[in-house]
Amino acid sequence: MIKKIFFDITKLCNAKCVYCFTNSTNCKDFAKNELTDLQIFKLIDEANILGISGISIGGGEPFLRNITAVGDYAKNKINISLTSNLTILDEKILEFFKNSKAKLTISLDAVDEQISEKVRKGVNLPQVIKNIKTLSSFPEILPRISVRCVVSAYNYDHVFKIIDFCD
Repeated sequence: MIKKIFFDITKLCNAKCVYCFTNSTNCKDFAKNELTDLQIFKLIDEANILGISGISIGGGEPFLRNITAVGDYAKNKINISLTSNLTILDEKILEFFKNSKAKLTISLDAVDEQISEKVRKGVNLPQVIKNIKTLSSFPEILPRISVRCVVSAYNYDHVFKIIDFCD
């Protein structure tokens, strides 16, 4: 039986990662062909009826969508996990994580700005680090945060610095 489904909620992204496999873009015209919130709600309902216990949402960058509405709708129906570059963290998103059981995987390939810019072009690394520290400061959120790193020739010698940062 399928226990978890994965889907990309948007192709929109505010980064230009060198290894992107989702063909993400910053072109808003592309978003016209994406699922509406109502279609996503129906998907959640159907997954719940089928006994699927979890849904993993990625993108593009899911926080460019109305992700809190999706998360609030899914609450008490299905477990949610999200993957984000965490360039965006506003009060609404922070409150969502405080008041839900949603898990968050943060894509972080460097804690050095020069290396980060080679891998994740356009990402404001100091802002991402600030956002990670903000989320991590809440004991109710911290156990639901994980960090994912794509190891490449760009950051191979830097991976243990990311691990040290996370510790």
